[in-house]
Amino acid sequence: MKRFIFAFAAALLALVSCEKDETKSIIGTWEAVTVDLVMEGMNMSVDAKEMGMGMIFTFRENGTGTLVETAEGETITADFKYSVSDGILTIEPGEDMFLENKANIPFTIKGNKLTLIFDSETIMEESGAAITIHFEKK
Repeated sequence: MKRFIFAFAAALLALVSCEKDETKSIIGTWEAVTVDLVMEGMNMSVDAKEMGMGMIFTFRENGTGTLVETAEGETITADFKYSVSDGILTIEPGEDMFLENKANIPFTIKGNKLTLIFDSETIMEESGAAITIHFEKK
């Protein structure tokens, strides 16, 4: 019985530790470098700067963040709240953000590279599109 309690406690501690590591690893400023789009049989990857798109996410330790988007010479800044758990980034958007509702976005971080995967329900309702945005830490 003691072994079971110890194993359970160790597993719980590992789970909490991983979640803290996941949260810690996303903290910082991330700039979009490439965008992958899959829609209606079309699959393309473009350089964000060549496309004229700028997207910079900043995640702070207190669970808040800022998104700065630039397109066609116009810049929009939006604040949001976020949390991370089990490879899912949950964003509660503020005003002026491209997300209208709370979104659960799968993500990965490898070194200084962050990947966000937006499905059609998250970003382009009923379009059938999926967009993957690759970021580098600044």
